Amino acid sequence: MIDSNSQFFATLTSVGEAKQANATALGIPWTFKEMAVGDANGSDPVPNKTQTKLINEWRRAPVNQVRTDPANPNVIITEQVIPPDVGGHWLREIGLFDADGDLVAVANCAPTFKPLLAQGTGKTQIIRMNFIVSNTAQIVLKIDPSVVLATRQYVDDSLATALPANKAAGTYRQVTIDKRGVVLTGTNPTTVAGYGITDAFTKPETTAAIEQAVAALVASAPGALDTLKELADALGNDPNFATTMTKTLAAKANKATTLGGYGIVDGATKSDLNSAVSGLLPKAGGIVSGPIYLANGTGDSPEIAWKTPELEVYADVINRTLRFFSYFNGQTEFPLVIDVPGKSASFFGNTAWHSGNFNPQEKANKSTTLAGYGITDAYSKGGTYSRDEVNELFEGLSALPVGAMVPFPKGTAAPGFLEADGSVQSIATFPDLAAYLGDTFNKGDEGVGSFRLPDSRGEFFRGWDHGRGVDVGRALGTYQADDFKSHTHLIGNQNTYGSGSSAGPLHNGGKSGDLSQPTGAVGGVETRPRNLAVMWCIKAWNAPVNQGTIDIAALAAQVVGFSARATALEERPRGLGDGQAWQSVTAVRVSGTVYTNTTGRPIFVQVSFTTGGVYVVVDGVNLTASAYHAAFIVPAGSTYKVTYGSPTNLTWVELRT
Repeated sequence: MIDSNSQFFATLTSVGEAKQANATALGIPWTFKEMAVGDANGSDPVPNKTQTKLINEWRRAPVNQVRTDPANPNVIITEQVIPPDVGGHWLREIGLFDADGDLVAVANCAPTFKPLLAQGTGKTQIIRMNFIVSNTAQIVLKIDPSVVLATRQYVDDSLATALPANKAAGTYRQVTIDKRGVVLTGTNPTTVAGYGITDAFTKPETTAAIEQAVAALVASAPGALDTLKELADALGNDPNFATTMTKTLAAKANKATTLGGYGIVDGATKSDLNSAVSGLLPKAGGIVSGPIYLANGTGDSPEIAWKTPELEVYADVINRTLRFFSYFNGQTEFPLVIDVPGKSASFFGNTAWHSGNFNPQEKANKSTTLAGYGITDAYSKGGTYSRDEVNELFEGLSALPVGAMVPFPKGTAAPGFLEADGSVQSIATFPDLAAYLGDTFNKGDEGVGSFRLPDSRGEFFRGWDHGRGVDVGRALGTYQADDFKSHTHLIGNQNTYGSGSSAGPLHNGGKSGDLSQPTGAVGGVETRPRNLAVMWCIKAWNAPVNQGTIDIAALAAQVVGFSARATALEERPRGLGDGQAWQSVTAVRVSGTVYTNTTGRPIFVQVSFTTGGVYVVVDGVNLTASAYHAAFIVPAGSTYKVTYGSPTNLTWVELRT
């Protein structure tokens, strides 16, 4: 029990000591990842270097802080924060785990109960472990702040480190900040340049610009005055000079309504054009003598159009093709129709037949095969079909559905039937029967992918009561033992007097009490009617009746057997090197990275170099810590990690698929 003589301490485990020595020797980093706490099942634990786990761990979480003791640089301090909503257990033991998940340090502590917030009291519990190491150079003192719960002291220290010190308080019109928004410096500029403004005049620049503009205005005055004098002379020194100039400049030429009004004499008027066109093509009917030629314009094709407010009909030539098409209200409308009364239309010497004059001599070629008519879902003569396709064909021809039970006078089941013997069958082999029976006759030990047949051996069949009330309480497929209908017998009196005596009650010599006496036993071992022994079979699949010498059912069973043996052969264990080859993976492997063997088979790994040390871990087990060379086997599905520091002439090869 815990008392004033109890000792509390922390120590590296054997695995932790080995890893520290390896990290120091190879110069590789050693990272602490998680801390765990436990209640030791109520005992008073004493840390043991051989421990690989806590006695009874109840929480594990990332470390909150890893640092060295300012007073002693060989003391490592690790810390974890347990929030108020976690607890309900005692704290008696503490464990530290590295990035590989190994327990590298263990400690005990005075028993402390960590309550839950729901219990009415809650607190944030801080767990620290201090332990001594010989060298802290390779121990990583960084943590991932995104996955831990920080203490207030940790936050205060972090803010004190991040915020600049010795900055004077005050109001500044120009400041410099860093990427976190922290003000680094502040100033109060007194000039335009101090604020970074480049598109404004300073006071001296403004004065100079004004002086320059005034000088330019004075310099241009004589020329402006000369121009005004010339205008005034041209207007006769009109006293209303400004008004006269405005009116004169606003005047413009009168607008004409004809070509002649603008003085144009070589243009065709509207009347001229109408007369010229009317002379070529009558606008209101009539006959035009001679051919009409439509010239092919640049990029256009000859085109003739007939138009009404709703209908447009076109004939044109494009790419040596004569086209006729029409639109009705802007939509493609009528196809080409040639109607010559009493005549048959023809194109390039070929008669265009239609429903009114179809010539039976010109008809579609008659095909002699299903494929010739494009039929793909029919059975063809001489074709080869799978068992499923044959079963589908015979399902419609069979007189008995799957699941029907039939008695046979011989001990051999007909094709398509199985003896109803209560045996377990494969759902994959007899899917239709399995779907029909379901689990009606299952006992619970059939295994995955199997179902059970009814057992009719030695049984009489009886119709299901189905609500009639004769055989009450029976469910389909249930068994019923033999039975005798309840009845009574008359027992004759041993003492008879005279002829014609009848049976009467037995006398027991005037004594009171019950009297029992068995009758003589007659009959067999069961109650049964006359019967004929048959083998009841159940329809398992729709199979054709075998008319030849090939037993289809037996052949199907053999094929299933061959498939199973082929699968077993493919899945047989293969030796190392069988179907594998050496592969150089130096370029794609990284020191200290955990890899997984996903090939489904064992692989052989070999790492070598001329100088340096190597450290190998497979499935969390340390295999070797040596120099120059390491060779090992990785089982299928196992993880492996190779760690080395600054090797020379590194070669990493693997025998794998």
